[in-house]
Amino acid sequence: MKSINLFRQKILSFLAVAHIFIMLTLVSCAQQPKESKIGTSVKSLKIGIIGSGNVGGTLGKKWSKAGYKVFFSSRHPEELKDLVTSAGPNAQAGTIENAIKFADVVVLAVPYKAEAELSNKYKSFIGDKILIDCDNAYSFRDGAVVADAKSEGVANYTQRNYFPKAKLIRAFNAVNASSVASADANNKIAIPFATDDPKLKSVAEELIIAADGIPKDGGSIKDSKSFDL
Repeated sequence: MKSINLFRQKILSFLAVAHIFIMLTLVSCAQQPKESKIGTSVKSLKIGIIGSGNVGGTLGKKWSKAGYKVFFSSRHPEELKDLVTSAGPNAQAGTIENAIKFADVVVLAVPYKAEAELSNKYKSFIGDKILIDCDNAYSFRDGAVVADAKSEGVANYTQRNYFPKAKLIRAFNAVNASSVASADANNKIAIPFATDDPKLKSVAEELIIAADGIPKDGGSIKDSKSFDL
């Protein structure tokens, strides 16, 4: 009888220890912080492109063929069918609002004068999403805003005036779309980028690499004035 009681005590002790271990494990898992989208694999991030001309179209096709989910948009999305077809099964097209809602990363690839209107209409949708600004300000095309934007630095002006909450990356503005289009794994092109958030550097670098580019860290958003065109 004593041996049976001793065996029962050992079993109960084992179960008690196992219960405590399980409870501590569950508490530890519950306390683990949730990972930010920035910390995840970049390929898990969905890309919405505002402006699907030479720059936006070229980048979107590169990323889509590299395995990223891409949503092209423009004022006339019905005209983007051929672009979607050429980009492959990872691509789709629609309205600007839907592209922004779809995206974890929003790409601005429009004439610079359009940014003010886009801000008025869609700033609340973009919010604090990752925003890649590819736009340059040209006096022959973009009007009176160019002088102030150039003086301050185009990306810095964009963030301060148009998208102040966005996690901004300045990239793809210092190279021609044709050069990006012709680049490949054996013929890469240097592409400078800038951001104020160190966590965004991996996003910029991986998207540049996926576009057959060689990332060149250009410093902060203010520093990006050095590669404005």
